[in-house]
Amino acid sequence: MRFAWLLRFLLLFFAVFALNAQALPWKKTEAVKAELISQATSVQPGSSIRLGVLLTQEPGWHTYWKTPGDTGLPTTIDWTLPEGWKAGQIQWPTPNLYVVGDLTNFGYEDSVLLPVSISVPASAKEGDYVAKANVSWLVCAEQCIPGSASFDVPVKVSKTEPAPSPNAGLFQTNEGLTPAPLKTVSAKVDTSNHALSVTFKTSEPFNHFYVFTEGEGAVDYKAPQSVSKNGDEVTVRLQGTEELKAGDTLSGVFAADGGPAKGGWSGSFSHVLVTGTVTPPSASSDNTDVNLTVWLAAGMSFLGGLILNLMPCVFPVLSLKMLSLVEHRKDGKLALHGLSFTLGVLISMTLLAGALIAVKAAGASVGWGFQLQSPWFVALLALLFVTITLNLAGAFEFSGVRIASTGQT
Repeated sequence: MRFAWLLRFLLLFFAVFALNAQALPWKKTEAVKAELISQATSVQPGSSIRLGVLLTQEPGWHTYWKTPGDTGLPTTIDWTLPEGWKAGQIQWPTPNLYVVGDLTNFGYEDSVLLPVSISVPASAKEGDYVAKANVSWLVCAEQCIPGSASFDVPVKVSKTEPAPSPNAGLFQTNEGLTPAPLKTVSAKVDTSNHALSVTFKTSEPFNHFYVFTEGEGAVDYKAPQSVSKNGDEVTVRLQGTEELKAGDTLSGVFAADGGPAKGGWSGSFSHVLVTGTVTPPSASSDNTDVNLTVWLAAGMSFLGGLILNLMPCVFPVLSLKMLSLVEHRKDGKLALHGLSFTLGVLISMTLLAGALIAVKAAGASVGWGFQLQSPWFVALLALLFVTITLNLAGAFEFSGVRIASTGQT
């Protein structure tokens, strides 16, 4: 009878979960809010209108630039437009730098507007049209959550002068965040050491900098970047990879003092690489980007472990395990059992960390505990806890062996 009752409970649990799985916000869209906005209320035939995807992230979360860095995925926009209409490329603002351990990523926090210029043919008739966009993004903090949304935005075609929309100010602000082209003088690659240099002219002062390069595998993100100045001529040296060679085009963004969003400035460059002699970059005081040291990361991990051990779900279990170890003092093997327990913990965590590193090396953008993003995994975990609770309450037994509240079988 008890087993039949348990079976009915399981069937009801999965039935309710299956009916509501699609209705629940499992993608955690609260981490980022996406909108499709317009700069103007209408557009004239033969001209263009700017539409933009506005992503607003919760504190601590970020989305990615067109080149995400070591991990991540860029935000993409797939347009469905009226016949003859054409969408340009995303006008990416200057990104931010995110360095955690050995990972270097490029992206945006808080809110970011990704504008796109939509050209309307001269043959377009006056009237109301609809522009559709399918937007996909990856938002990350300690874990990463993929997201997507579909939008329909009405666009009115009229021969009258278009008026600014309520969101026109966001587009104007975004223009100051988008890097302007630099006056690039040259770009060289040294095939003997794969070092790169980009030289351009600017009269803008700066104290520190970072160069965001476009294209995966263009440079070594973890290598230092150095700069030298000669009047208004600035030369930046980067460490390239074996994939780059003379004749390739090197593109990127030079962000000074954190970029426009942080009171600095930025400029974009794109130049064909020519063969030359380049000294590999060295650590420079001009580049003051902060990186987490191994000792700091280890210290924070140790502190996190101490806090975790004080949690109600862990601390009682530790006391039970300690009592179990103390019982072995009678056979004189207390030290051996304690050492075995410690080695078991270290080996288990090493295997788990190795599995996570292997998954990330395979190209997946995941973090520790990423399996908890799956609603089915969470449901099975909840079901496991309910089953254990019913067993401890005496509702059923496994093969006549009952799990006692002391943790012994």
